[in-house]
Amino acid sequence: MRRLASLAVVSLMVASACGSSGAAPRPATARISAHVHAGSGPCALAEAGGRVWITGYNDGTLTALDLASGKVVRTVHVGGTPCGVAAAAGRLWVARLGARDVAEVDPHTGATIRRIPVHGQVWDVEAEGTAVWLSNRTGGTVERLDATTGRLVATIPVGSMPGGLAIAAGAVWVANSGDGTVSRIDPSTDRVTGSVRLDHPSPTWFAPAGRWLWVTNADNTATEIDTTRRAVARTIQAGPAPRDPDSDGHTLWMPDGGDGQLLLLRADDGARVGAIRLLPGIFVAAHVAGATWVLNYSSDDVWRLVAQP
Repeated sequence: MRRLASLAVVSLMVASACGSSGAAPRPATARISAHVHAGSGPCALAEAGGRVWITGYNDGTLTALDLASGKVVRTVHVGGTPCGVAAAAGRLWVARLGARDVAEVDPHTGATIRRIPVHGQVWDVEAEGTAVWLSNRTGGTVERLDATTGRLVATIPVGSMPGGLAIAAGAVWVANSGDGTVSRIDPSTDRVTGSVRLDHPSPTWFAPAGRWLWVTNADNTATEIDTTRRAVARTIQAGPAPRDPDSDGHTLWMPDGGDGQLLLLRADDGARVGAIRLLPGIFVAAHVAGATWVLNYSSDDVWRLVAQP
């Protein structure tokens, strides 16, 4: 584990609270309140049991960080090249890509309770209520798991090579990397109720922002979907290598793995309003408990950023 000798304060611009594309951005600062190493190949994170849990893809670990300080609290071994993770029903649900299953983990003890086999490679995990949603990369489906029983209760055919998942606007969305589409699933029926064609290759990761749903593409662009119209609103250039973004509702936090910048974009129209330079290889940005956490898959660094008005 490595911490910064001193806490950095970086200047940036963030969108005004109204989030309107016509409003001028106002100056602000963000404080790097923590900087640690967490496992090898930090891949994804979720909040559970008063901690932020980070999967370590290369060493098969789960690392728990304190929400307020960012300090490492515990590291446990789950094995199976873990990546996607979500919290539901008081448990963590961890996709083990190498083992083709999902591990149920107690966030208070770090113990693995059981492993649920999946007939395919689970790529991403999202959860809401007692429903845990799994994208099956090799099966071309989305699986629904009941967090109260640990059983798979629905298998939903979607597009080719489903990747990232998002829960937004009363639906579950999946990016189909193999055919350049996004499928919308109605969670009340477990059926696909629409599809949006992006005309860009390999859509993968989402960032919901109210009515808007952003998805990153393999040609270094990001597409904004209007979830009300279920149509593409716009596509923007998003840096040399945009990865897994998130939004706090007003600002889109876009990690650029190519040059190591965390881009700040206005959530409604994608206008660039600032940037924070970290390290090449940043992979994930996630807004959790009032802070933005950034994972660097290549260097194993984790940053906790707190915006300041």
